Amino acid sequence: MNKRPLLITFITLAICNTTVAQFAVKEFKHTEVHYIDGYVEGTGESRLFSVSSKKYPESAKKINNQLFQKQMNKSFVATAPIDSYFPVRDEYGIKQSFDYEILENSKRFLTVHVSYQRPNKDVRSHRYYTFISVTGDLKEMWDLIDEDSFYKIATMAFKSYAKNLDTYISKMDTTNAKTKEQYNVLVECAKFYFEKENRFEYGYIYLMSDGVHCINPPCPTHYGYHPKSDWFTCKFSYNKFKPYFTKRIIKYGKRGVWL
Repeated sequence: MNKRPLLITFITLAICNTTVAQFAVKEFKHTEVHYIDGYVEGTGESRLFSVSSKKYPESAKKINNQLFQKQMNKSFVATAPIDSYFPVRDEYGIKQSFDYEILENSKRFLTVHVSYQRPNKDVRSHRYYTFISVTGDLKEMWDLIDEDSFYKIATMAFKSYAKNLDTYISKMDTTNAKTKEQYNVLVECAKFYFEKENRFEYGYIYLMSDGVHCINPPCPTHYGYHPKSDWFTCKFSYNKFKPYFTKRIIKYGKRGVWL
């Protein structure tokens, strides 16, 4: 197996929120053998979850239904065995497994990152879900912004990426063969994005209590071979997004008040 060059994280991304969790999380695991054209391509383990909450019971129901519809294309049934939701296939009809990471579980947001994998273990795609804790409403990127805002936010995000990237690669020791390889990958990915007109088409926006997070994967040449921690990431205050978000989202992000 060829060793893939690794991107190095140059911006720190907050992984979790330290506030008290508002939702109890019940994890589900499922393992199955993946076949393509009759040949075993590997064993995939999927992890997903459901939530419950004494404070927000109706929100928990909405979150479970929306999450399972998005991931499994099936409604959530608390008593249904996890095996009944599988197999899950991508748009090409190939079975896929997936994993999740809860980025925040607080009185404001339940923010989740889900990564999909095909049998060869290359990460195929990612999704970010921001649920409003008090209502259970799902807010994905296109629920938050319109097309005009999209391009303005992309420009703002990439200025932040470029600033941090320039600082990072200027300190890399390119006399070392391994570091030189990593440097070349970073430069290639940066060139693809910074010279591309629609630079944010692969990116995501999600909400947390500490601000609005923007994230872009490596360029398509290297996409799928790197964990999320290696992506281009940046964070902005809610005040920065006043021109793009509704007043309700801004106020909720800053103060946790949903009116």
